[in-house]
Amino acid sequence: MFKTKKLIAIDIGSSSIKVVEIVGHPNNTSMKNFALDLLPEGSIVNGIIVDGAAVTQVLKRIIAQLGAKGRRASISVSGSGVMLKKISVSNVANATINDQVQSQAAESFQLDLAEMYFDYVEMGREHEQAESVDVLLVGARREVIEQYISIVKGAGLEIGAMEASAISVANMFEANYGTMNDLVALVSIGASHLQVGFVERGRFLFSQEMPVGGDQYTNLIMQSMNAKRDAAEQMKILASTNPAAITPELQRIIDETNTLIANDIRQCIAFFHSSPEGNEAGPLKYCFLTGGASRTLHLDSVIASTIRVPVHFANPFQRIQITAKNFQTEQIAEIGAMVSCAVGLGMRLLDDKVAV
Repeated sequence: MFKTKKLIAIDIGSSSIKVVEIVGHPNNTSMKNFALDLLPEGSIVNGIIVDGAAVTQVLKRIIAQLGAKGRRASISVSGSGVMLKKISVSNVANATINDQVQSQAAESFQLDLAEMYFDYVEMGREHEQAESVDVLLVGARREVIEQYISIVKGAGLEIGAMEASAISVANMFEANYGTMNDLVALVSIGASHLQVGFVERGRFLFSQEMPVGGDQYTNLIMQSMNAKRDAAEQMKILASTNPAAITPELQRIIDETNTLIANDIRQCIAFFHSSPEGNEAGPLKYCFLTGGASRTLHLDSVIASTIRVPVHFANPFQRIQITAKNFQTEQIAEIGAMVSCAVGLGMRLLDDKVAV
């Protein structure tokens, strides 16, 4: 996982940008730098960058703070413009695998490949004589990728690696929890969407996104309680930090939204099990939550009762050291849920290709 050519990791979310620098070796890893800055409201809507100039300015401010100008960066992408698909190709000489992938990619993505950037990585084979090789395809629309590239370059950086955010979260999980033989759901709940990825035996199998997240609570509080956005955000935060102060109306909104999100996660799990990837997987044994909205009051217990498997909060720093003089314990506890993607992305190297 770590060799040379370390990259600075950039996670551009719907409401903020997180930048992380991970250093060290597989058995001695630490977080050297971290920064987070909020994006102006409306800069990114439903995962689509609406105001690229505003996003670039926030990233430039972070890079100046960290003194990272001129560095190469790894960056994650997500949303409807990003697609992942597991396929199988014939186990023949490596020289022809690329041709098979090219042939299957157009059919799998159902798009003209000229309109996409895509890549693939072998996920392994049972033995050298196996008839087929599993391959993970990752593709994204050109306009999506080029917009991210423009923002990163506008902030004075160069692109070193790009990957789907679901893969970054899976990288973070494996680095902190090792390879689990059981099927695990990795659920990231951000401001505007939730993402459910599935890993088993150290291999990434599938992911799906739903357009629901922390903003759902905020919008309902604004509508039902006639509150402005800033006040609604504060009430949402209060619900998790001081449950005794919650009004009956606020409790109703939180309970209803928790149920909505839990049901969406259950639908993602059911869809996965009905897919070819899910048919080959074992039963779901664990669910790990991450993302800023995952800490909403009682959401974890509602998800657990809905999907009927143990639910845990993923700790992106379980095996990653934190330098006490640089980061306060309270700060790490606060940011942990928000940086899982950035931590996983921070483990990338220039030009490396990993199958999680």
